[in-house]
Amino acid sequence: MSEITNEKANEMQKEGIGAYVGNVILAMLFPIVALWYGPKYLFKGEYVKGIVLILIVGVELFVVFSLQNAL
Repeated sequence: MSEITNEKANEMQKEGIGAYVGNVILAMLFPIVALWYGPKYLFKGEYVKGIVLILIVGVELFVVFSLQNAL
């Protein structure tokens, strides 16, 4: 019985990581998405994921706007 529980836990963890990576990619392509997914992870108690997602998009926007001003 514990083997089945461990397998389900592993599957859920893999899906969680894959979903998170997909959310990060979406947020990088469309930064407005970070306003949805960042707080979503924070409210679920996954603080590291939420903060990292918001920081990645924040740094991306900073670089884009600084390059835009440089031209």
